[in-house]
Amino acid sequence: MWHKFDTNSPHVIHADDLTANYGTHDCRQLRQHIFSDLSPIAVDLALHYAKTAERYDYDHANQELLKIHERLRIGDLNLCAGTEELKNAAKVCAEKCRSAQRTGEPWKNDQAIRKIIWMPALNRAGLKYRNPYQTRHTFASTLLSRGENPLWVAQQMGHKDWGQIRKVYGRWIPQLN
Repeated sequence: MWHKFDTNSPHVIHADDLTANYGTHDCRQLRQHIFSDLSPIAVDLALHYAKTAERYDYDHANQELLKIHERLRIGDLNLCAGTEELKNAAKVCAEKCRSAQRTGEPWKNDQAIRKIIWMPALNRAGLKYRNPYQTRHTFASTLLSRGENPLWVAQQMGHKDWGQIRKVYGRWIPQLN
């Protein structure tokens, strides 16, 4: 089971490997803390860190990493939050979507959610645009790296069996590695 600040998750280990040559031991501990806190996006953060360190220096990269970590408190949704906090944030987000819908008619597509919630959240976090569908992959890889049952994850994602999960996300299942 994955927990916040678990430096042994596959995401964190890979991110740490990518940045191992930058800075002092204290810098590495700081990065490990942030990478484990934001495990699902740790590799993206590590790649950004390495580019910044190469372009400037590791002090500048550390400052930028800290700023990104602080900005990832997106409105009511704290990406570092525990399960209960995330459930409450999801309720608030759903309420914002309902209140943004003025006609009372069902939405024909995802554009309202994309424009009202998704894009402003990415902008506030300072992240470049990514399709909301990518959260499906983050969901699966995060649960599997936490040690959740692959059959349950497959069921949550609407698959009839866990074969697709094994093929696409097998590297995130600790028992298979």
